[in-house]
Amino acid sequence: MKVGRNLDVKGFGVATPIGSPLRDRVNLAVLMLKESGELTKLRNRWWYDRTECRHGDKQDSRNELSLSNVAGIFYILIGGLLLALAVALLEFCYKSHSEAARAKIPLSDAMKAKARLTIGGGRDFDNGRWYGLQS
Repeated sequence: MKVGRNLDVKGFGVATPIGSPLRDRVNLAVLMLKESGELTKLRNRWWYDRTECRHGDKQDSRNELSLSNVAGIFYILIGGLLLALAVALLEFCYKSHSEAARAKIPLSDAMKAKARLTIGGGRDFDNGRWYGLQS
């Protein structure tokens, strides 16, 4: 069974070395197959007749995927997300601590300022460079 028309139809070729005696034999054999209709039969057999699945008596042993089959991937994904969140939190705490020590302010004030900066945008001085919006 074929649905619609072909998107693209391309021919094929058989390459032989220059001056090969096989060139004429192959050309004649393909021409004879084409004229006898054998190529058309083969094309129909391979492209049109074999497209339908045959449901025989034997059952297919493959099962469809269920959540239990792919749960491991989701566990790995969730683990990676939790690890990334932990690293981001540690980085936030470390940068807040270093900023508090440099500016000689309480850690809680540095964390609040860093959180405000992260959520609202603005300027931040870090490692000798300004980050964020500059005016």
